[in-house]
Amino acid sequence: MKKKFVIIGAGWRAMYYVRAAREHPESYAEPLVYCRNPDKCAALKETEHVRCSSDLAQCLSEKPDFLVLAIPKEANFAMIRRLEDTGLPMLVETPPAIAPDDLQQLWYDSVSGRLHMMVAEQYLLNPSLAAVKKAADSGKIGDPYYMRLSRAHGYHGASLIRFLLRVRSETAVITGRRMQEPLLVTGRRPGVIRDGIVEKSERDFIRFEFENGKIADYDFDSAQYHSAIRRYHLLLQGERGEICDQHILYARNTENGRIFCEEDFSGNTRYQNWIGTDDDPDKQVYEEDYTAIAMLMESMEAVAGGEDGLYPLADALQDSYFWLLMQEAAEKEITVQSTWQPWQDALERSARQESI
Repeated sequence: MKKKFVIIGAGWRAMYYVRAAREHPESYAEPLVYCRNPDKCAALKETEHVRCSSDLAQCLSEKPDFLVLAIPKEANFAMIRRLEDTGLPMLVETPPAIAPDDLQQLWYDSVSGRLHMMVAEQYLLNPSLAAVKKAADSGKIGDPYYMRLSRAHGYHGASLIRFLLRVRSETAVITGRRMQEPLLVTGRRPGVIRDGIVEKSERDFIRFEFENGKIADYDFDSAQYHSAIRRYHLLLQGERGEICDQHILYARNTENGRIFCEEDFSGNTRYQNWIGTDDDPDKQVYEEDYTAIAMLMESMEAVAGGEDGLYPLADALQDSYFWLLMQEAAEKEITVQSTWQPWQDALERSARQESI
C-alpha cells in the first residue's frame, strides 16, 4: 500500500519531498502540502501542480502515515510541539530547534514516548559522502584523527565532522572567526549569473578540539554552494593515510614489504563531479539530495514503530547543539566549551555497542 504524507510548509525545500514522492509513485501517494497562506496555496497548485490546503485540520483528516516539516528553522520547535499530540511520526528539516532548552525538551518528549521524530539530515546519505565514509571505514587510513571540511555549512558541517571523525558523545572546545571577503558572483539558487558582480561573502573558520584529542577545522563560504569558482574540499587523516577529496593515500603491508597506494574511489558512485557544470553549478548537490531524501522517507516506517531510523535523534540533537555553539563562536569570535547534554548518555551507550 502506498504511504501517505503531509508536508507542512511550501518553500523550495518542501518541493524536494513532492518530487521525491513523484519519483517513487509505487511507494508514495501524491503528498498534500499545507500552506497557511491561501493565495500562495493557489499559486502552488498552478505552478507546481500540487495538492495544497491552507486548512491544517483538513490535512490531518487524510490520516497520513507521517508528516514532513519543511518550514523556517525558527518555527520548527513550536510546530513540533503543536503536532505531538497527533501521534504521527515527523520527518523534520534541520535543525529541529534553535535553543538549547528546546533541544532538551525534544529529547525528553522522545524518551517519554510522546514524540516520534527523525531529523532530515541528508548529507550523511549523499552518495559521494557515503563513499568517503565507506573508504574511512575500510581501515585503510587507520582511525581518523584530523579533518578539514569545506563541503557543507552550519548544522550539516557539524554533522559531517562528527560522522566522519567517529565522534559520538565527546565534548569539544570550539573556536570561531568570521570574515567578509570579496567574491565574483557566478550563481544563486535560481541559476547562473554572468554580469560580473563582486560582492562581500561571509566566511566562517571554526576549529573543534574534541576531548578525545581529535581535531576538525571547518571553513565555509556563504556563496560556496552556488559558486562555479569555489570548490568543495574534504580532508580526513589517520595514522596510516588520508582521504583528500576523491582520493585515498595509504600505506599497506604486503609479503614483499610496505607499499604506498593511491586510489580514486569516485568510480564507486555515479556522482563523479562534485561541483556541477557551468550551466548549473550545484546540480550534483540537488541530485544527491533527492537520493538522500528518498532514503529518509523510506526510513519513516521504522520511526513510526519507535525505532531510530537512519539518523538517531540523539545524534541530531548533538549536531544541533554543536551548530548553536559554532554560531556563537563565529559571531562573537570567541572560544566556547560544550557541556554534557541529556542525550549524550544514549550516544555513549551506542558507541559502546558499536565497539563490541
